[in-house]
Amino acid sequence: LNPIAAGGVVVFAIFLIWQANIGTLVANRYVIKAVSADNVEESIEYFKKALDTPMEKYEAREHFAQKLGRSSYQLTNIAADEKAMFLEIFELGEREMEKSIQENPLDFRHHLFAGEVYTASFRISGNPEKVIRAQDILKKATELSPTNQQGYWQLAEINVAQGNVDAAQARSYVYIPHS
Repeated sequence: LNPIAAGGVVVFAIFLIWQANIGTLVANRYVIKAVSADNVEESIEYFKKALDTPMEKYEAREHFAQKLGRSSYQLTNIAADEKAMFLEIFELGEREMEKSIQENPLDFRHHLFAGEVYTASFRISGNPEKVIRAQDILKKATELSPTNQQGYWQLAEINVAQGNVDAAQARSYVYIPHS
């Protein structure tokens, strides 16, 4: 065997192993650091790094959406300058989840996570357009997976975010399929 050709094969094999394994490990390491970070700003930086890797983006986007949803409860009474910074971060989450929906429109999970981000964004901004988009996306999620109760639960969560607990209770009873 020609030593130059053998060297080329070895280099190509190392490249494939790197792309298939090491690259994924690097992206996953950033996701783990982002999820476990106590500081929201630090968490966002790790998510951005994970999204910048050439690996599959769905998992990073889903974790990003969940982190934003959880953090929104803590961010409702913050100063205007901080609010502006966080709204930019939430808009990044919205854009990323919209990409997931565009790339795989039949996966209801992308719709669930996008709806969660829009609802969380509404909690902070009070922008009614966020609620409208969340409702549209979550209705699509329930169409794609009508027996999955998460979509119905999140539709009711929108009412809670709007301060209407009675409507949320009524909605959850109506939307959840009964056997």
